[in-house]
Amino acid sequence: MKIESFGKTLVVSGLSVLNVGNAGSFRDNVRASVQPHHTRIDVDMSLTRAIDSTGLGALVSVNRFIVSRQGQLRLINPVPVVRKVLDLTQLSKSFEITQG
Repeated sequence: MKIESFGKTLVVSGLSVLNVGNAGSFRDNVRASVQPHHTRIDVDMSLTRAIDSTGLGALVSVNRFIVSRQGQLRLINPVPVVRKVLDLTQLSKSFEITQG
């Protein structure tokens, strides 16, 4: 996982999976990386091939964290299998999902 800052946006990339094995570290590392000037977290999911309920919970936790700071979480380019999980759990309604 790679975390980079670009102005007001924190970009998380390089996640091949988001599951019970790494969801806690994902959540903790992203939250620890947010600085006062960050108003958006972009999670690039173009390489994420699998997500489980723990991974979904980590996304919800990070979303609540950034929203509490008047910010926004975006999921960028989720692959079809991940998008299907987001749709089935109706979390696609809770997150801004961007393609392209």
